[in-house]
Amino acid sequence: SDAVLGQIGAMLAKHAELRLAIEGHTDNVGQAAANRALSQKRADAVKAYLVAKHGVDAARLEAKGFGADKPV
Repeated sequence: SDAVLGQIGAMLAKHAELRLAIEGHTDNVGQAAANRALSQKRADAVKAYLVAKHGVDAARLEAKGFGADKPV
């Protein structure tokens, strides 16, 4: 995902006015609470990557895990 996250990081650097909501998801296998926790960890990891590798201000990013609650 480095290439895609690199493009997102570059876009956020170019447009300082933008804020981004990062959503984490899982499938419906396993316990709902565990899936929500996993999806939150996934969203948090993307946020941390954008902050660490691209210098995005963390206040511009919101990370939320949905587990299997919002299927495609």
